[in-house]
Amino acid sequence: LSDTFSDSGRSAASGPGGKPMAAAELAAVSYLVGKKTKAIGTFHEAAYATTSFAEPLADELARARGGAPWMAHNNHQLSRTYPKASRVDSSNPPPTPYWNAGVQLVALNFQSCDEALQLSRGRFRGNG
Repeated sequence: LSDTFSDSGRSAASGPGGKPMAAAELAAVSYLVGKKTKAIGTFHEAAYATTSFAEPLADELARARGGAPWMAHNNHQLSRTYPKASRVDSSNPPPTPYWNAGVQLVALNFQSCDEALQLSRGRFRGNG
């Protein structure tokens, strides 16, 4: 892959024969910025800023007041959850409470085909 410039002056990845592989608008989105926060109610960053929550904090946020404060946060910010470090057997937490709270990125361990991974595969099977 090589970098080329589109008519708009933005860099876009191109494939064989120089054909663009992505629209110029999509090529402008190149990364997410991780931001730290412990108070989701006061976190207001740009749309490309993402907050990561370890499983214990994610569970707490999903339970607090029915998950409403976290849902409000996820309406305007990207959130990512990931399994706690003590899951040395590569098991996964149930992803459904996180999805229900509006979490956009639920990290799962793919080393074991447990129920959480099967739920994820079933949920996203229709769109890849």
